[in-house]
Order: sequence, then structure tokens, then C-alpha cells
Amino acid sequence: MPSCLSAYLDDLADKKLTSDEAMEKLTPFFEGLSFDQNTENQEVINQVKDAFSVDDNYQTFELEVKFPDGTEKEYSETKTQ
Repeated sequence: MPSCLSAYLDDLADKKLTSDEAMEKLTPFFEGLSFDQNTENQEVINQVKDAFSVDDNYQTFELEVKFPDGTEKEYSETKTQ
């Protein structure tokens, strides 16, 4: 069975979950996502923000994804003031 490292960090709500607890929280969100490593970066960011109901008052959005084929990508968005 492959190992899975999971983490959920929400700085606004001061929540930090790891391992099984993080996977339990994240799995329902993952099931609603439909992007892959070839999807445009902004579309990935939009899907994830929608899935997690990210409020518009964030300053920086960061996401790291490891796809099933082993490809790793980082996505980020910083709001200008």
C-alpha cells in the first residue's frame, strides 16, 4: 500500500491537521476536483478556492500537488492591495 503524506493548513482559522486527520478532512474536497497536471494554473487555483470556499479576504494562496504520475506542481496567487 502506498504511503500518503497529508497536511491541511488554514492560517486564517489557525487549523493545522496532519496524516489521517488531514485526509479525513480533505477527501470530500478532492472528490469534487477535476483538474490534472495539464490544466491551466488559474483554473486549478479557481477550482480549489471554490471547493474550499476560500473567502476573498486572503492575501496569499499557495497549493502544492503531487499527481498520480509523480508530477509535482506548485500554484500560488498573491493579491495586490
